[in-house]
Order: sequence, then C-alpha cells, then structure tokens
Amino acid sequence: MMTSDNHGDSNGQPPAAERPGGACTAARCVRRTPGRRDLALVVPGETDYLQLVRDFVTAIARKMGFPDHRVGEIEIAVDEACANIIEHAYGNASLRERVIVAHHGDRGAEAITLRVSIYGDRIELRIFDRGPRFSVEELESLDLAEVVGSGRARGIGSYIIRSFMDEVRHTYHPGEGNELTLIKYLG
Repeated sequence: MMTSDNHGDSNGQPPAAERPGGACTAARCVRRTPGRRDLALVVPGETDYLQLVRDFVTAIARKMGFPDHRVGEIEIAVDEACANIIEHAYGNASLRERVIVAHHGDRGAEAITLRVSIYGDRIELRIFDRGPRFSVEELESLDLAEVVGSGRARGIGSYIIRSFMDEVRHTYHPGEGNELTLIKYLG
C-alpha cells in the first residue's frame, strides 16, 4: 500500500513512511526490513517521463556504489523495459487515460510503477504495468547475429535487458497486470 501521509497525524505520530513497517510514497525512501530500503516512483505511461525514470534509477545505483558502466546497464535495462510497456502495453491508449495513480491497483489508469529495493549486495527493480500478459521467456534464446542480419529490430530490447541484468523475472497477476523484476548484484 502506498500513502500520501507526509506530515504525520493529529496525534503527533511521525509520517506513515517513518513508522516501523511504514508505507512507500512516490520517490520517498522507506525502511521496511533490516538491511533493505525501498523507494517507489509512479509515472504516466508516456515517453515524456522516461528521463525521470532514468534519473531516479541512476541516482540510486550511483548512491549504492555501482561502477559507472554498471549504472549505465541498469539505466538502459529499466529504460528499455519502460519503453516496451509504453509501446506494447499502452500504445493504443489515449493520453487522457495515462495519469499518475496513487497505487498500482487503480483500474483504468495507465501508469508505470517502479519499486526499487536496495540491499547491501544488490538492487531489485520491480516494474508494474496494467497491460496485457506477455512473456519475456519467448526471447530467451535470441540469436543476435540472426536478428541483426535480418534487419529485424523486434526483440532486441528484451535481449539487452537480459544481458545487462543478473536476474530477470516476469509475473502476471490476473486482473492487476505485469510485474517485471530486474536484479543487479554489486559484486
């Protein structure tokens, strides 16, 4: 659950995000479990917001101590995943339907939710969308030489994501949408 409680409550309690087990607000850090820190960003499913997503992910990866070339790999993988959502999941939606939502489960709003979990040894990026079910496994054994030779551009993005990240998982949640998990280890 995400919350917009940023100023505490009338009883003098700190904001929900600062309480033990607190909630996550857009682009606000929250401590959930020992050794893990969570952040979230929700943007409309539009290409105009890809720079914001890239800046968000890059800042986190740099702060964690990833070397520049690994920061670039994380940035490109997340950008490619979000661009694929915009093109394939939301491509036919009108701009009016692509609004910022308070949480992933809001029906009818076409947004991209990025949840980042920071651990001592890795970054986990979970990207949520409300598009139709898809399978990243279909492109696991892509022959890049064949794709380049044929002039076909489709599928290269998934190949790049798999090549740049240490782990890639996809889960479809019926009635909610897709969850793509990208993991990169510091070591």
